[in-house]
Amino acid sequence: MKFLPAGYKTKDLEKPVKNKWRWDWLNECDEKGDKWGNWLKKTDIPGVAFCECCAKTIKYGSSGKKGLKNHAKDSNHLKNKSVVPGLRQRADNPVVPSTVTTLETPWGSKVYIVGTAHFSKESQDDVTKTIEATQPDVVMVELCNSRLNILQLDEEKLLEEAQNINLEKIQLAIKQSGLGQGIMHLLFLSMSAHLTKQLGMAPGGEFRRAFRDAKKIAGCRLQLGDRPIQVTLRRALSSLSVWQKIRLAWYLLTSNDPISKEDVEKCKQKDLLEEMLKEMTGEFPGLSEVFVKERDSFLAHSLKHAAQPLPHPVVPGAHLPSVVVGVVGMGHVPGIMENWEKLQYNMKDIMTVPEEGYLPKVLRFGFRLSFLGIFTFACWRVYRWATPMIT
Repeated sequence: MKFLPAGYKTKDLEKPVKNKWRWDWLNECDEKGDKWGNWLKKTDIPGVAFCECCAKTIKYGSSGKKGLKNHAKDSNHLKNKSVVPGLRQRADNPVVPSTVTTLETPWGSKVYIVGTAHFSKESQDDVTKTIEATQPDVVMVELCNSRLNILQLDEEKLLEEAQNINLEKIQLAIKQSGLGQGIMHLLFLSMSAHLTKQLGMAPGGEFRRAFRDAKKIAGCRLQLGDRPIQVTLRRALSSLSVWQKIRLAWYLLTSNDPISKEDVEKCKQKDLLEEMLKEMTGEFPGLSEVFVKERDSFLAHSLKHAAQPLPHPVVPGAHLPSVVVGVVGMGHVPGIMENWEKLQYNMKDIMTVPEEGYLPKVLRFGFRLSFLGIFTFACWRVYRWATPMIT
């Protein structure tokens, strides 16, 4: 059994029944003034509707609107309606910004994907409007556990953090991700810091807004939907040859061109970081595969998981379709749509970290050996300098 969207042409479907379905029935109100559309759904079965409050079907084929009206007055229905959360607050077709794409699962859950530009105040406002209009059960953001702290810090602190890459940050990145992945992470952080300085806005504002707005809705939970950054970075590095890694590092270190006012306006209309990655795919095609396509599939999988039906609060064993708002970079939206019906990647495969080759191990060992040599030489110089003073 599936639910039909409002306005769906039911003429052919309803041929076998005496009293045909009418969409204007959803605008009828009960004795308390609540619209039927807040709990009544049309199914893909002729002559059958569904009450979300009672988690049961209602046959109207023989009795028409009268049968639905009797159900609306039933004491059990009124009792259930008073305890089922959220049904009276949700519009059947909420008005959402143009940056929102609506998807539906086979079990009737709705997913509203807000495509954002990571450096845009307008995107943050779109997130608020969408959450307020849809009253979701789950808000999913394009983050992983390693980037969870972006939700806790205030805008000024994040701006300061992004603009200052110090030795402590370098050591922490290498400690968490290893030498190669840590350096690559820092190079991408450097690119983000450059954009932050130019735009005067820290990235991730739409995620912080989603976090704050989700907390205002009773029962709404936040879900992290992105693949762990360490896995993404290691898979990205493994997709490049040694020469490509050197060229990529050079590209990231030297791509600090000033951003014009026109570029700032463009940032409000597209995912700038994703666009910069697309520009690099000519020389580094593996990066597009790992950073964009694989993550599109992972995000689609996360959204479907977030949209699982919810246990009915009144009827044992019954379930209700859920409502989900996903907040992702707009560069991911087309890919999520392509992966919605069928995932293009196996989740186990794209969560696998390739084994490190022989050459990276040699380079890492050489780096550590060089660092140890420099440290030993520095200690020897300090000893030579301090010895005459002690004697």
